[in-house]
Amino acid sequence: MDILIRVLQGSDAVPLRLRKDGWQLRLAANDSFLACHPSVADEPQARLRLQKLGLLTSRALRIEFPIANCFPIGGPVERN
Repeated sequence: MDILIRVLQGSDAVPLRLRKDGWQLRLAANDSFLACHPSVADEPQARLRLQKLGLLTSRALRIEFPIANCFPIGGPVERN
């Protein structure tokens, strides 16, 4: 599960803290990065792990979780 993290107040400590906890980071646009953790399967687990790091409610970050896919595999069903 990937989450998008945008650093609002320049801090190199955030990526370092995440990496130390085992998160894998990939750069994204606008001072953002995608983060995933091998033992995090869903949003509740991600939130718990981020809370333990003191990052879930940090004012220095904006964290975006993906919206659950509401469509069946193959995309939305077309109705005529």
